[in-house]
Amino acid sequence: MFDPHSAREAGLLDAVVSPAELSDRAQSIARELSSIDRSTHAATKLQVRKPVLDELQHAIEDELAGPPSAAHQVTGHPAPSDP
Repeated sequence: MFDPHSAREAGLLDAVVSPAELSDRAQSIARELSSIDRSTHAATKLQVRKPVLDELQHAIEDELAGPPSAAHQVTGHPAPSDP
């Protein structure tokens, strides 16, 4: 487990605030986030996530295609003769 300051140092938290500051800080951040253009934000998130989403799609397709060949098991890529 991390204490709050160690969690911030590890990159798990953006900030550590006192309980008295929490509501004001949360509302301030909420105002900042609400000003972000939603379509641009969504496009950026998709761009960042696309490699992982593509890999997941390939894994699903591979799973649905059936058991991999021996070459696929070793290299992670289908053999040229695999469908």
